[in-house]
Amino acid sequence: MSTRNSYILSHMELRLDSFLSKYGVCSRRKAKVLVENGNVWVNGAVVHSIVKVDEDKDVVSIDAKPVKTKNLKYRYIVLNKPVGILSSSKDDRGRKTVLDIVRVPERVYPIGRLDFNSSGLILLTNDGDFALKVTHPRYNIPKKYIVKTEEPLTIGKLDKMRKGVFIEEAKTLPCEIKKMDNKTFEITLHQGLKRQIREMCRAVELTVSELERISIGNLNLGDLKVGEFRDLTEGEVEMLKDLF
Repeated sequence: MSTRNSYILSHMELRLDSFLSKYGVCSRRKAKVLVENGNVWVNGAVVHSIVKVDEDKDVVSIDAKPVKTKNLKYRYIVLNKPVGILSSSKDDRGRKTVLDIVRVPERVYPIGRLDFNSSGLILLTNDGDFALKVTHPRYNIPKKYIVKTEEPLTIGKLDKMRKGVFIEEAKTLPCEIKKMDNKTFEITLHQGLKRQIREMCRAVELTVSELERISIGNLNLGDLKVGEFRDLTEGEVEMLKDLF
């Protein structure tokens, strides 16, 4: 690569939401909320729209605190989330979030959804590009869950869910389902609609009593106990990136 081309690449402008995601501040979606609320400053002036910034020249701040762009260390963390913990960075109602468990120096945030009454594997990172790709529908990264229901399972109900059912957001994509016992099944999804499994079960008149995510791609919980977390190994990070 020529010196001229290297200079051009190093001075490319980024959308503000992409900048905040890249440097581990928050997701792109959350960045838009911060901008709309007047929490984001560029070169000392508050901005109210998604502008473009030069990561080498412009100073971006959140509530007057400059975003660190030099020597950023990426963290990739897996947590076995307990029931009763929100998979968000904060909660206006004062409920506990995953960040009350995962206390690290880096400004990490959770990737994707795992609702309040569900448990299991959730990832946290400050690598915005990684977070986006893990959740983006384009990459179809499989996520596996163990589901317990209050009512007995039937072949007909499992087949309906396997083929796809209509829920509030859309018709669900075909998925893999394996019956484990009379009230327990394993399901592998390739999409991530809001409360998808609970809504799928409701569509076939089943009530979820327990829901646990056990894997994302080839990454599983292993012997990680509920409420514990650890850093991913380099190999595990690369294994997930190979799915992109």
